[in-house]
Amino acid sequence: MDTPPEDLDPLTLLQHAQQLHDATRRRHSEMLDRHAESLARHEDDMRALRALQERQQRLMATLADMDRRQQDLLDRHQRRMDRHYDLLERHHERMDDLQTLLARHDARMDAHQERMDAHHEEMRELRQILQAIKDLLNRRNGP
Repeated sequence: MDTPPEDLDPLTLLQHAQQLHDATRRRHSEMLDRHAESLARHEDDMRALRALQERQQRLMATLADMDRRQQDLLDRHQRRMDRHYDLLERHHERMDDLQTLLARHDARMDAHQERMDAHHEEMRELRQILQAIKDLLNRRNGP
């Protein structure tokens, strides 16, 4: 409301002041209502934020638990892999030992085969000598 003209009588000035006061009270009341509504919205928002914060804390706890379990699984897997590599290393060592034994066995088999071949040759020669002796005895004793 505008400032009242100065030529108004005191009653009119009082009415004008009352109107200004009423208008100010209405505006103040409207501001208080808007403030109360804003405060109510703010409280709702804060409740929602607290609920979100609680949910986030629960999720973080769940994620931390999942991370711990995952780490436990990874640790167990690593221990299994370490045991596997140890077993594999021992297996390779044993395979190397077996290869060495096989090479020795093959060498012994080759030497044995050479001795057997020499033995068969000696036996063939002895059979020939025996046959020659038999033939000689048969000729002396007559047919």
